[in-house]
Formats: sequence, C-alpha cells, structure tokens
Amino acid sequence: MEGSRLNGKKFSGLIIRKTKPKGTIILFRSGKFIIVGAENAHNCELLSKKLPKDLHKVLSISDISTKTFRVSNMIANGNIGYAVNIPRIA
Repeated sequence: MEGSRLNGKKFSGLIIRKTKPKGTIILFRSGKFIIVGAENAHNCELLSKKLPKDLHKVLSISDISTKTFRVSNMIANGNIGYAVNIPRIA
C-alpha cells in the first residue's frame, strides 16, 4: 500500500502515512488501528473512513468497513522559544 512501512522485527503494526488529511494510521493484525498525528478529531474520522477504502483497493474485499471508531486522546505541542538544559531542570 502506498505510504506504508512494515518492520516486523521491531514493531508488529503496519505504519501507513497519509497526506490528505495528514496523519499516520497504525494497523495491527487483529484489525484494530490507531491514528496519530492528525490535526483534529474531524481529520481522525476522515482517516478512519479512508482506511477501509484503501484496504479494499489492495485486498479486493468488498465488505471492509470501520466497525468501531472513537477519538480517545488528543495531544498538543508547542515551543517556548529557546533551548532548555533538561538535565539542569531534572
């Protein structure tokens, strides 16, 4: 699949990087998946709907769909504008 990477020795999930909307889907053998790096909950939902379509193209299975989906955690990032001496703070 385009934008995917698998390294079975280090990690069991298939890493699928998407650009529109931007985010990364980690798909596991069980069929469960995690979406990381999306900018908002709406983009997470769009990515969850794209995954079955992409899998259908590769696997030619017609009844693939997202059975359950929920946004359970969001993260934020920022920048304080200067370098920090982490060992000194610790």
